[in-house]
Amino acid sequence: MIGPFCCEEGRSDGDFLGGTAAEVTRWLLLEYAGPWGRDAIADNDLPTSVRDWLAREVERVPGSRLLFIRRSPERAFSSSSESSEGPHQASAVTPHPSAGTPGVLFIVEPGDQSRVREIRVGSLEHLVAIDLEKSPPVASEQRFLLTCTNARRDRCCAKYGVPVYQKLSKLAPDWAWECTHTGGHRYAASVIALPEGAYYGFLDEASAPRLLEAHRRGQLLLNHYRGRSFHPRPVQAADVWLRREEDLLGWDDLRWVSSESLSTAPAVWRVAFEVLGRCRETLDVTESVTSRLTSCSPQKYKDGASFHVTRSPRGRADIL
Repeated sequence: MIGPFCCEEGRSDGDFLGGTAAEVTRWLLLEYAGPWGRDAIADNDLPTSVRDWLAREVERVPGSRLLFIRRSPERAFSSSSESSEGPHQASAVTPHPSAGTPGVLFIVEPGDQSRVREIRVGSLEHLVAIDLEKSPPVASEQRFLLTCTNARRDRCCAKYGVPVYQKLSKLAPDWAWECTHTGGHRYAASVIALPEGAYYGFLDEASAPRLLEAHRRGQLLLNHYRGRSFHPRPVQAADVWLRREEDLLGWDDLRWVSSESLSTAPAVWRVAFEVLGRCRETLDVTESVTSRLTSCSPQKYKDGASFHVTRSPRGRADIL
């Protein structure tokens, strides 16, 4: 007997989305149209040399995470013969079935001073000749709405992720991409907006256009907002809670100032934000851990953290 969809259980349980985003400060996004297995980053047809290069690059910079991305063939960068100049074109490796396939690697660093850079290569195997420390990528204006559609990882990503990607790709073909596992099947359809580093959950075909319009206005979609990947999870929870309390939609409406651990049993943090550049708000965040259905392909229950947020006794103070 097939059990419930984990994301439908998450909806019916009324999960608080704050604090559920993965903690990532550097994203590596590789356009790769080959087959995606259950663990796509490991289960793919890339040459071993390319997989090893990507793994080393993730390890080289703490806080990095690799995703594969793709979109309709006519819009794929790999359909273009353009590639970066100079050493990014050099390669002296043994041919592989994927050799000759052009591609692009985006490096996205979200944050208050976010940046997007890219490397275009005539063949994915050319990546192994690149030293990112000595030959930095070029700046890019690319934006991303990444929807997890990896159905082999979890069926929720097929039922909910695929329709959301299809809707976004019709409305914003330059922004919309499919991607591999982002973390949190329970919150499907799950979308990451970059370079903002914003995670969203429980999206569907009706809410996808609202997400797009919010980002075009330079705002977030509050009811589906999970937090920003460059914030620790307790800070994400506080960010989501305070934005909901004050209806703060602008990216710069809140600026994380500090956080400190108050206790470990239970785990409690004190988090401070600058609000609208005028005052400082201090919040207390308490973690609780409960068992929940986190995946349904196959069904898996595991302990997961959730957060309860209250205003700190320190309250709000004007910035002098």
